[in-house]
Amino acid sequence: MGRRVDPREIVRREGGDLFAFLISDGGFVGPEVLESGLAYRHRSGLQITISYLGPREPEVTTRIRVSRDGGAPRSASLDCLWVAFEYGTLQDVPTSAVNARTTSKRLRQQAEALRRLLPTLLTSELDDAVRRCQGRLLPE
Repeated sequence: MGRRVDPREIVRREGGDLFAFLISDGGFVGPEVLESGLAYRHRSGLQITISYLGPREPEVTTRIRVSRDGGAPRSASLDCLWVAFEYGTLQDVPTSAVNARTTSKRLRQQAEALRRLLPTLLTSELDDAVRRCQGRLLPE
């Protein structure tokens, strides 16, 4: 039997390539290696964190954090912003990752969703969308 791969290591190893578009297309710097995954920062006050959370309810999650003008930082999950910007439903950006194969699959799915959403995230509309996600004021 082979050694079980730590899902956080999968995020760190595969995430760098999958999310490289944040640097080339979005002007982010990184990745910063975290215990749970990776983080990318943007000069506008955005931080994108890709993490594996587990083991009880294992999931891969991508969070977008906004810090502007000395105000309190706010954050929202990628799946919530996907809905807030009316790209689709929460189920379009799945997070559950019960094994190495689904961890890799979730990374690819979230990278693709983030690639599509990225131009919108770099607009002034992001702050309002994050507030709506925190209050769960989303379109039906």
